[in-house]
Amino acid sequence: ATLGMEVDGFHHLQVDFQQCSAAVVGGDYRMSASQAHRFAALQCQIVYGNFDEAIHNEIFFMSDKRLELVCAKEHRSTCPDMCIRQVIAAWALEDRLDSPAVTADAQRRYVEMCCSFRTSKTINFNVKWRRPIDDESRSTANDTKTKLELDVLLGLCPNSISLAYPDDPTVVIEQHSFDQLKRYACGKRTFNFDFGVYRDAYLVVLTSESEAIQQLVVDYIHYWQIHNKDSGKEEAG
Repeated sequence: ATLGMEVDGFHHLQVDFQQCSAAVVGGDYRMSASQAHRFAALQCQIVYGNFDEAIHNEIFFMSDKRLELVCAKEHRSTCPDMCIRQVIAAWALEDRLDSPAVTADAQRRYVEMCCSFRTSKTINFNVKWRRPIDDESRSTANDTKTKLELDVLLGLCPNSISLAYPDDPTVVIEQHSFDQLKRYACGKRTFNFDFGVYRDAYLVVLTSESEAIQQLVVDYIHYWQIHNKDSGKEEAG
């Protein structure tokens, strides 16, 4: 059973790496040149193995358009020759810091960097919060509805899931950490969060961006898993 879990975990890591690599190389994220070179160096370590000065030179990257396969679009197109030299230097450094390379470890670092880069700030979605109406509010409004739909901001960041007022995002209505999230469900026009014992009922929002929300939630869950796994290693050490 343990071996099966390890194989399954490695498969998921490969899928995560491929998705992150496609996003980074495709230019989906704005990043500095040094960040782009670090991503490229890690990808070279994963795909081509440990750095070899006799082989991994400018000719190596110019042939078969290898630079296009590993480096972010924005930075490889600006000054290819300089970019190649920077990627080579970053790859050599990566190899010295962690040699011999273990593919799974390098992939994990790449995914963690991607998640950290993507989730370095709160990303807000304009949604409608489907909130239960209490008895007092219902009687005052003379309304038979049991749910009230309020315009709010759904904020997602590495540490939390929150609701805030659109006119002042600093005023948080409700907030939960990602380790409190037990389950979630993505519908065509809705997204449900289940926080288990940390909330009396599901947190339900109406949105046309449910797929984008789901992708971020998946990224953050992986970020938490990697973060907790690394923390466990440090404590054990």
